[in-house]
Amino acid sequence: MIGDVPRTYAALREALQAHGAGAGALAGLTELAGVLHGRLGLSPAAAARWLTSSHAALGDRRPLDVWLGGRADRVIDAARAEPARSA
Repeated sequence: MIGDVPRTYAALREALQAHGAGAGALAGLTELAGVLHGRLGLSPAAAARWLTSSHAALGDRRPLDVWLGGRADRVIDAARAEPARSA
């Protein structure tokens, strides 16, 4: 399962770059990939969908837009606030 964190990171990086993110916007992405994959159990494709879906914890904005707006910390906090997967 840990082996999928790099694939999740790659899927998130690809989604960000497809929306114009530069290298500086990738800071913190490893942490987000770890939370989405490790804590929430999302596949790489599901993590990319999470990034592009509206979330109430972010004022009904997409994590992608919040991240690109320079608030990666808020996106990571929103991911941590999601209910953890069942064991």
